[in-house]
Amino acid sequence: MRAAVPEGCDYLFHLASNTKVRKHACHEQNLTNIRGVENVVSVCREKAVGRLIHTSSISVYFPSTHEYESYFPPRKRVVVLTEDTPRSPDDFWVNYCRTKCIQEKIVQASKIDHVIVQPSDIIGQYDTRSWGRLVRMIADARLVGVPDTKLNFVNVADVAEGQLKAALVGRAGATYILGGTPFRTAELMDEILLNIGRITGRRAEAPYMVPLSFLTALGCVQEWFDADPMAEASNTPEADESFPPETIFLLSSQHTTSSAKATRELGYEPTDRAGVVRAIRSMSDFALGHHHSIAHPEDPTSPPACPPRPSNA
Repeated sequence: MRAAVPEGCDYLFHLASNTKVRKHACHEQNLTNIRGVENVVSVCREKAVGRLIHTSSISVYFPSTHEYESYFPPRKRVVVLTEDTPRSPDDFWVNYCRTKCIQEKIVQASKIDHVIVQPSDIIGQYDTRSWGRLVRMIADARLVGVPDTKLNFVNVADVAEGQLKAALVGRAGATYILGGTPFRTAELMDEILLNIGRITGRRAEAPYMVPLSFLTALGCVQEWFDADPMAEASNTPEADESFPPETIFLLSSQHTTSSAKATRELGYEPTDRAGVVRAIRSMSDFALGHHHSIAHPEDPTSPPACPPRPSNA
């Protein structure tokens, strides 16, 4: 990193993060997310970087998104996340949320010129390990079910624009949520199913909407019988294609976001619902283009083969 950062550069964008959630990945994740951001801060000081733009996540607020308004029947309250929502404690059991919160504390304590951005649930091309893996699992009929929860999806292009605006006009030391459009998981599944049919020429089965308690128990069973530390060391997308309790916790969050601060101070204006739908289409094209052969390549209406990932991505 020291060799890659030029002396006195104006802006350094830190986006790297380990997003694995299984407990076997905690050591690797701590090295990447905590030690990594310490290295970034150190290099910023050493090279006199003008401003650090640190990309965090709304997952730092997720412990606040599991409040119940009713237990019989179980129903979670939909929480509107703002920059003032309480963050994850340092001993929180989902290590990804914990390390993202620690990252922010390291950056804030560094005293260097910085801005922190917190995207919501990012949707877009080149995704193979996050929502993109749901596309593959549904296409292969390997997704048992999902809880019908309320999330907030943002087009990856909007996040990139928000990061640039934070660099140029953001207040030093400020934090900005970069949110998008409210979506229920059932609506996301519908869009994914439409795209699977468009790409493969066959009808995929919709996953069941199942109670969260059932999925949590299933995740615990999968974690017990799939407790292979070497699987997490693999860099293939298939290594993470199961749903341990941590993934179910993140997926079952009930939230939407407020980007009022980013809109007011940065001029951040995310695309509407149609923009998120386009991002889901791009994500599906990429996820299946790198996992399946297109069913009807001779069909002129079929999407072209996905472009390779840019070498500088």
